Amino acid sequence: SMDGFNLAAIHDIPLTSVQVPRDELGAAAVRMLQEMRLNPGTPTGSLLLNGRLVVRESVRRIRDNLSHAPVQQHGLYD
Repeated sequence: SMDGFNLAAIHDIPLTSVQVPRDELGAAAVRMLQEMRLNPGTPTGSLLLNGRLVVRESVRRIRDNLSHAPVQQHGLYD
């Protein structure tokens, strides 16, 4: 899940999710829209907000003693 919504509240599926800071996102969107309306020629920019990983039962630690196949390295266009 990408919004922090806990499906366990509806179903028995405790998925790990990324909690999006919705209040902060909404406030930033309003500020950006107001700026665009007041100053139409202002170039747009980017905004980075910090989400939070909410770990639930859908993930687990992999045991350290398991042997793994080597990871093959490939370039972007290989």
